[in-house]
Amino acid sequence: MNIENMEFAQNYRMGLASTDSQSDFDACLWPLLQALGWRGLPRQVAEALPHMDQALDLTDFRNVLAHLNYQSREIDVVFSQIDDRLMPCLFVPDNGTALVVIRPEANGIRVYDGGTDREIVIKASSLPGRLYQFSSANRRERYFEDDKRGW
Repeated sequence: MNIENMEFAQNYRMGLASTDSQSDFDACLWPLLQALGWRGLPRQVAEALPHMDQALDLTDFRNVLAHLNYQSREIDVVFSQIDDRLMPCLFVPDNGTALVVIRPEANGIRVYDGGTDREIVIKASSLPGRLYQFSSANRRERYFEDDKRGW
């Protein structure tokens, strides 16, 4: 999937006429899907997005990924203590914009900054926040989890 197709999917939501009304979570969606190796269609993303005129928040973001068959878990962490095995992941600092943590590199950690809409390498710091790890959900597990909810 190329970036034009993803922009089409993101702009599919009614009322989002421009990227000016997007949040840092909107900006992080495609880079995280790329980093996770997602191989779906733009239509699937468009259908997973909320059809509202507001920008994505954290709950919307996690719900979109859930609709795309990813389960997530939340971990309180300091940025410098993110284990390589948890990457790629989403890091939401206590103060700042969301980051897609892609991979470690020799001179720092490669991230996509949802606030600046750029991929950069940053030094590990003691920035506190929450990490959201996404992994492919087993369809059978999801079926049984849904079955536990009852009516």
